Amino acid sequence: MNVVRSNFSSALLSIEALVKESAFIAIDTEFTGLSTNESDNRSLFDTIESRYAKLRRTAHSFTICQFGMSVFISDPEMKHYTAHSFNFYLFPKTFQHIYNPRFLIQCANIEFLCEHSFDFNKWFYEGISFCNRQEEAKLTTEVVSKEEKEDIVGFRRLFQLLVESKKPLLGHNMLLDLAYMFDCFHEPLPNFKATLHLLFPVIIDTKNISRAIRTKMDKYINKTSLDELYASLSNEEYAKSVIYAPDVVHSPDSSRYGETKCFHEAAYDAYCVGYVFLKMAHFLAISNMSHPRPVHFKQYLKTIEPYSNRINLVHGPINYIVRSHRNTYMYRDFKHVHAF
Repeated sequence: MNVVRSNFSSALLSIEALVKESAFIAIDTEFTGLSTNESDNRSLFDTIESRYAKLRRTAHSFTICQFGMSVFISDPEMKHYTAHSFNFYLFPKTFQHIYNPRFLIQCANIEFLCEHSFDFNKWFYEGISFCNRQEEAKLTTEVVSKEEKEDIVGFRRLFQLLVESKKPLLGHNMLLDLAYMFDCFHEPLPNFKATLHLLFPVIIDTKNISRAIRTKMDKYINKTSLDELYASLSNEEYAKSVIYAPDVVHSPDSSRYGETKCFHEAAYDAYCVGYVFLKMAHFLAISNMSHPRPVHFKQYLKTIEPYSNRINLVHGPINYIVRSHRNTYMYRDFKHVHAF
C-alpha cells in the first residue's frame, strides 16, 4: 500500500492497530545519496572512528525518500504469517521563514531509483513531511495549531509508534537504514549507538544472520544479498525439505507483491526481509529438535538470540557491530603478507 500526505493520518490509525498485534516489524529505506564525497566512500581500511565519522556526515547530508515497512502478524496455529506492507513517500515541508530543510542528492542514487521505477511525482508532490526532535522543538513556539504541528512532524509520528511498541525491528544490512532514521526522525548523531539500544531493544539484521549460518544452510544459501536469499528460501527445494515452515501471505492491501517482484521498492524489500528471517529462523529452530513441529515466534527469537542486536558492517575492519550499551565489536581476521 502506498502512503502519501493525503492518506497518512488515516493509514496511521490502521497501522497502530496492526503494530500492537504484530510479532515483528521489518523495514527498508531508499536514500537520496550514500557519500558526500570520494573520501567518504567506505573502505576496508577504515578505523571504527573514521567509519563512524563518515556515517554521521552521510546521514546528516542526505535524506530518506521512501520508507518501507512490513508488519508481520502470526495466526494462532502458527501455520502462517500475514505481511501488511506499506510504502511511505517522504519529503520535508517548509514552514514560513523559520524552517527550510536542505539535503543533498547524489546522481548515482537517482539513476538507481529511476531504474527501479521510483515515482518521483509522488515524492515531490505528495511526500509526507517529517522532522526530528530538535527541529520540532525549534518550531514549537511558532506553530499555532495542532494541525500545523502534526503536518510538520508528519512521519515522526509513525517512527514514535515503532519506538513505543518495542517490537523486534528487522532489516537487511541495516546500518544505514538505522542511521538515517535516527538523524531524520529522532536526533542528529553522535549518541547513535547508545540511544539506539533504548529505542529498539531487539534489532535483527538478516544480512548478519545469513552470513553467520551460511555453512549450516549451505544447501539453501549461496549468496547473502536480499534478492538472492529470497530466491533461495522461497523455492521448492526449501519447501519440500524443511517441514512445518510457516507460510507467508500478503494482506489484501499488499496483494500485488504476491504477483510481481518489486525489489528496491522499500515496502517489498521490507517484506522480503521478514520472509527470509522466518525461513532461516525456522530452519535453525527445527535443527535443534528431535521431533520437528510447528514453532512459535518466541522460539524463533530464542533460537536466533546469538545473532540478534548485531548489525552488519560492509567493507570495514569488523564483521558487525554489537548494538548494546557496551562498545563491543567483532573484528575481521586479516592476513599480513610481508614478502613475496
